[in-house]
Amino acid sequence: MKSLLILIVSIIVVSMCATLFIGCTEEQVRIEKDVIIVIPGLQGSVLYDAEHDVLGWAAEDLDDIAAMEKGFRYEAMNFTEDGEPANIYSATLKPITFDTDIEKWKYGVNLENFARAAGSLLGLTPTVVKGLAQSIESAYENTNQEVIVYQYDWRRSNVVEAEKLEKFINDNGYTDVKFVVHSMGGILVSQYLARSAENINKCSLLISLGTPYFGSIELTKYMETLKLPGSEVLTVEFGINYPSAFELLPSAVFNSTSHFTEGQTSLIVDGAYKSYEDAMIYYSTNTSWGLKEDGTPKPMFNALTEFHNSMFTEDGKHITSLVNTYYLQGSGRDTTVSINYTDGKYDANGNKVQPLGDGIVPLYSGICGLSEDAENVIIIMDDPTLPNNEGYVGHMGFPSQPRTIEAVLRILATVEEPNKA
Repeated sequence: MKSLLILIVSIIVVSMCATLFIGCTEEQVRIEKDVIIVIPGLQGSVLYDAEHDVLGWAAEDLDDIAAMEKGFRYEAMNFTEDGEPANIYSATLKPITFDTDIEKWKYGVNLENFARAAGSLLGLTPTVVKGLAQSIESAYENTNQEVIVYQYDWRRSNVVEAEKLEKFINDNGYTDVKFVVHSMGGILVSQYLARSAENINKCSLLISLGTPYFGSIELTKYMETLKLPGSEVLTVEFGINYPSAFELLPSAVFNSTSHFTEGQTSLIVDGAYKSYEDAMIYYSTNTSWGLKEDGTPKPMFNALTEFHNSMFTEDGKHITSLVNTYYLQGSGRDTTVSINYTDGKYDANGNKVQPLGDGIVPLYSGICGLSEDAENVIIIMDDPTLPNNEGYVGHMGFPSQPRTIEAVLRILATVEEPNKA
């Protein structure tokens, strides 16, 4: 009798729980799922076409020509003057993920060294963020914390890629996201945040490393010289048609930073500083990289002002100020803040250079215009006296810098969940 009574009570309890569960909405029963997402910058993701077995971009040492050309097909990287893929290979290139057909991978990668990082292959993570990602994974080795290296098609507009990032996060059910981003990865996340209040509420932490929030004039230098940022020897032409590269041009806000005194801006033409609006007109009507072969401006300029403005709220705050953001920036290296044209030609002798930045990203662009003393700003100075190149804070090496990794791990370990509006 006692056993029967226990059985009856158990059935009643189970039925009540089932009824309560069924009566709950999906939102009420959703399990919280958090993740740390590491995102590289421009040139920082491996692009591979499994369908045609074409490697477009290896994302390795930019000055290791032999490695770059191993199985490399430059035509797969080409975009047209309208900012669209130029051929079938270029159109089908995708960032490599764990779903890629790695059986076809023929580029000397040891499959045994693959480290599963959720939607990505840490074993194929570019060298720029690999050490950082591995350090984060090691710090959470004995926990259930998920760490992802999210790779994306850095040739395309950050607006397009932000939608894909949003889908990736939603499809995986992540409700608490901590981003650790390098360079243009911070622009991608800014666009992700700008898409919705829901995205903002999901982001509990953003740590950016050398992100050009207000742009970088270095990209203009690249357009003129065809020298890839971070490389002294590799010259390629395909990047002058990438929408993402245009999106990194200095915004109007950059001209109001502490890099300039009154009247100075990021563009000098025949000795005169030009406003943001005049700069966009000049680039689109007077430069070889801004014009199509038929003499008309490239369409990438059409939405550029709207793109820059989309990362600011109506009251002028940058979108990253709405989440718990830490801005890490290297400084102490000569960094171009103004580019010079004389008689219609690029003239590097007239460029304005300051020891405020990491050689590519100006300091105040990287710290989003904040004070150097702000609590959420960490400036890591170039220090050639440190051994083993530990004092180097150049842009491409900044994520793997020991002092940078130490700061990232410290923030991850101590940060508190921010109050969400």
